[in-house]
Amino acid sequence: MTDLGSAQPKFYGGFTQTFRYKNWDMSLLFNFSIGNKVYNANKIEYSTQYLYKDNNMLAEVADRWRWFDDAGIKVTDPTALAALNANTTMWTPPAGAYFLHSYAIEDGSFLRLNNVTVGFSLPKGSLEAIGVKNLRLYATVNNLFTITGYSGFDPEANTRRNPLTPGVDYSAYPRSRFILSGIDITF
Repeated sequence: MTDLGSAQPKFYGGFTQTFRYKNWDMSLLFNFSIGNKVYNANKIEYSTQYLYKDNNMLAEVADRWRWFDDAGIKVTDPTALAALNANTTMWTPPAGAYFLHSYAIEDGSFLRLNNVTVGFSLPKGSLEAIGVKNLRLYATVNNLFTITGYSGFDPEANTRRNPLTPGVDYSAYPRSRFILSGIDITF
């Protein structure tokens, strides 16, 4: 047996920074994780012919070991079979039940910009005549970007929701990005 890593990160955290210039303000909120492993079960799903021969497969499976030539004829001669598969980089997708494989273990380290808010406050005193002490316009973007080497949608995915099986990504929806705008008014 070989230790392939842990779903628990070696180091994780977050930081925030707020900037102000005259009537403008901006805040950034980042979070990160370093050293955790994620089991990308989607790689197993889309590199295996479980129940159906016509499943969509990963692009890397296109360069797989083949038993049939381009004409659909099974190659049985060992020399011809070796020539047919001279530059393959992937095994033949197995048929039958899925199997756990180290091929699906990936580094889940990431840096994510979770929140960016930009605001503008009208100058104090400009609206006092109508009884407004402060008026601020702002826009916020959540989940702006993630820097990671993980091939799935989200390195923080945990679809098993079980403390005994953390870090499993199997058909998780990607995090949504949304934009919010608003007005803060103080009377």
